[in-house]
Parts: sequence; structure tokens; C-alpha cells
Amino acid sequence: SSGINAEWPLRPGKADGTLTLKLEQDEHRGKEADLRKDKRSLKIQLKELELSHEDVIKNLKKQHDEMITALRQDSERHAKELQAKYEKKMKVLREELELRRKTEIHEIEERKNGQINTLMKNHEKAFSDIKNYYNDITLNNLALINSLKENVEDMK
Repeated sequence: SSGINAEWPLRPGKADGTLTLKLEQDEHRGKEADLRKDKRSLKIQLKELELSHEDVIKNLKKQHDEMITALRQDSERHAKELQAKYEKKMKVLREELELRRKTEIHEIEERKNGQINTLMKNHEKAFSDIKNYYNDITLNNLALINSLKENVEDMK
């Protein structure tokens, strides 16, 4: 009962059954051909999608690389700006310290010169005092000698 021929006994309508079978086979072949076309079409669509996805991924990678490059350049520029800023600050600080050092040296030299002048004045006064003291002694001695000479002459 599972066989096709067993259900269709040979009779005059055989040509109609064969025609029907032939039509169904043709229809089946048509559907099969349509399905093969659909399958090919789907494969092509899948391949196009894969290529499209590859392009999207390539573009995303390119954008990512460009962003990383831009960030790196920005970071390097920022680092250079910071370095320049701090080098400028260091230069200003060095100049201020150099000016302060020169000012302090000048002040020290002024004090030193003042002390030297004070010492020289004190020494000049002391020298003058000693000079006057010995001049007085010399004058007194000369006066004594002259008076002793006169005494000696008076005695003669």
C-alpha cells in the first residue's frame, strides 16, 4: 500500500495520471530551481554582507587608529607645552635668584666697605694721636735739651 503503482491500477485514465505526475514533477523541478536560485542569491547576499562588514571593520579600525594618532599628538603637544611652561618658570626663578644673589653680594660689599672705612678712620685717629703724643715728647725733649744747654752755658 506504500507503492504508487499499487494504488493506481492500470486503466484507461493512465495517461491523465502520467500527465499529472509529469506536471507535478515539472512544478517540483521549477520550485527546486527557484530554491537553488534563492540559495545562490542568499549566498551572494551573505558574501556581500561579509564584505560590507569587513569594510565597516576596516573603517572602524582606521577611525580608531586616527583617533589614537590624534590623541597621541595632542598628548605630545600638551607635554611640550607643559615643558616649555616649566622651563620658562625655571628661567624666571633662576633670574630672580641671580638678582637676589647679586643684591645680597652688593649689600655685603657695602657693609664690608663701611667697616673698612670705619677701621681706617679709627686707625688714622689712633695714628694721629700717637704721632701727636710723640711730637709732644720730642718738642718737650728739645725744650729740655735747649734749657739744659742754656744752664750749661750759664754755668760756664
